[in-house]
Amino acid sequence: MFGFEDRGATYEQVERVSPDNGQTYLVWNQVSGPLTNAYWLTNPEGWEQKYRALILTLDKRFANRWLMNASVTWSRAEGLNMSARATGGYGLSQTLTWYTQQFGADPNDLINATGPLNLDKEWLFKLSLGYNLPLDILVSFNYIFQSGRPTLKFVRIPDLNQLFVVKVQAEPKGIERFDDQHLLNLRVEKAFNLYKTAKLRFMVNIFNLLNDATITSWRSSDVWNATYQNPRSIPYPRRAQVGIKFEF
Repeated sequence: MFGFEDRGATYEQVERVSPDNGQTYLVWNQVSGPLTNAYWLTNPEGWEQKYRALILTLDKRFANRWLMNASVTWSRAEGLNMSARATGGYGLSQTLTWYTQQFGADPNDLINATGPLNLDKEWLFKLSLGYNLPLDILVSFNYIFQSGRPTLKFVRIPDLNQLFVVKVQAEPKGIERFDDQHLLNLRVEKAFNLYKTAKLRFMVNIFNLLNDATITSWRSSDVWNATYQNPRSIPYPRRAQVGIKFEF
């Protein structure tokens, strides 16, 4: 597990009150000069990530006009890595240092940074079901439930000697999460025999049938920002797709 750390500057622990939420934090104040910083990309002690999961599956092969596949997953992804403050889709990436920047270079980066990883989802349930109606009309659906991933919340720390605005995670990771998500897709399909092996197949797909609009990311996770907790990403809305397929 690699990450940045400052092997040159000297820091002392001090208490500071954040103007963004009025909370007192024990933070690191740089007491050596600004030219003493020496940032190393290395393997810092205590950095790690663990993933544990239990998966149960149930399959029914096609018989008596229907088939089914179901699974439920309990998982836990936790630790400390370079993506501990990443707020977008690269929440588990360990290679995109341009995205995670020099996380760990300032020791305040590590405050409240250990815990559930950013894409940790405790529960995942999947169900796929298909049924062959009279007139050889096939109806199938796919349902996915997944727990919300942890949210991030940053506040500023004033009156430190660092030459940049220091911000820390306001609370331990995992206290707050995005809402759970429910996605349901439906397909209706009918095939017509034309000649010998030639078939014409008509299908209608409806995606996100429940029109789920769960927020999956915010425009900003900085408490002082005007766009804090404003929605940035939600699933695509309910939509339909009509298709024709010729098989021979």
